[in-house]
Amino acid sequence: MPRITIVMGKKQRIVALILSVFVCLPMTFAVGYVVWEQFDQWRLSRRLEGAEYEAAGPCWGGGPGELPDECFTVLLSTFQRHDSAKQAVEYFRHCDRVGEVRVVWAESETPIEFPAAKPGEAAPVVVDVHYPETDLNTRFALLAPPRTAGVFSVDDDIRVACPDLDGAHDEWRKSPASLVGYYPRGIGVTPQQTFKYEGFAKTAARKRYSVVLSKACFASAELLAFYSGEGQRQAAARQMVADGRNCEDLALQFAAAEFSNGAPPKFYSPKTSVVDYGAWFGGYYMAGISSASTGAGVSHVWARSACVAKLMQIYGAASGGDALTGPLPTNHEVYGTGTWTSANGFEPISADLWAPLAEVGVEAAVFAAVLVAAGAVWMLRGAYCFLGRRRGGKKRKELTV
Repeated sequence: MPRITIVMGKKQRIVALILSVFVCLPMTFAVGYVVWEQFDQWRLSRRLEGAEYEAAGPCWGGGPGELPDECFTVLLSTFQRHDSAKQAVEYFRHCDRVGEVRVVWAESETPIEFPAAKPGEAAPVVVDVHYPETDLNTRFALLAPPRTAGVFSVDDDIRVACPDLDGAHDEWRKSPASLVGYYPRGIGVTPQQTFKYEGFAKTAARKRYSVVLSKACFASAELLAFYSGEGQRQAAARQMVADGRNCEDLALQFAAAEFSNGAPPKFYSPKTSVVDYGAWFGGYYMAGISSASTGAGVSHVWARSACVAKLMQIYGAASGGDALTGPLPTNHEVYGTGTWTSANGFEPISADLWAPLAEVGVEAAVFAAVLVAAGAVWMLRGAYCFLGRRRGGKKRKELTV
């Protein structure tokens, strides 16, 4: 094998040292952060899904008819993730305030089977078969009225601790026309005076939000019916969702603003981190239901901003809001723990990692990637050379590979 000798002078070693500090240390921190959050999410998921349930929930029994106000319905969205759907159903049906689990099924005529439970042992499961309708609007379309006023919309890759579900539901009961959820998002304005979609980091920095994502949020059954109704604006928004297979949560937020006459959404900060399998490793462990159509990263951020612009045109000044968010009302308050913390440690990665590149454009994104790659090369060269030996008495560092 041929020997490769790398020789660097004093100036080159200084440059290599600088790049090592500004590239190596952040990369080491980032890798350590991802590994730790992965372990923490795995540990939490095992604890939540492996919990033992001793007492019967107050909402699990009873015959047909409405359930008490303290109960709510879980509306579970799934698509071609059978194991995840079964695990989610088994988890949520054992939270004591869940009166019923409704599974949105749109991938075939015959749904998968979910284990039945005796009355009083767990919440019953009802499967709403929407097939052949397969667009994302079906996730809010209840084929029959639920037995509760409150509905918790959730994706099959999300697990929320039962006490945090109860707390968010109690907060929703104070203002049932609003959306209450764990994932706040903001609406920003570009230098070209166009609206854009913002992730958690920028939203938290500004301490203002106009959207809570429907992958884990409470809404009223009346609001869901309003979204699926015959209103002209709602029909146009649903068509946008069907065409792009994305942004149903944004469309729901705009509908909520009109439905509530401008009541803002509420961000509920949970005590226990939300397990989000779709956010593990930036979404590569399990792709989100809507992001699977646009892909992860920059393209997804662009698609969301395009949806915001389109919805601004559809709704105009239909409800409250201001010059920064158009028809969407803004909220500054945080409920639950009252702190601006993300639902889980992976949210800033999956939600904000690609946002800066999406804003600067493709050319700048490619240029940034080249700079990072060049910095990594210089970092390796510097590390090798500082571990090398003197040659010929000259103050130069070399390494033979």
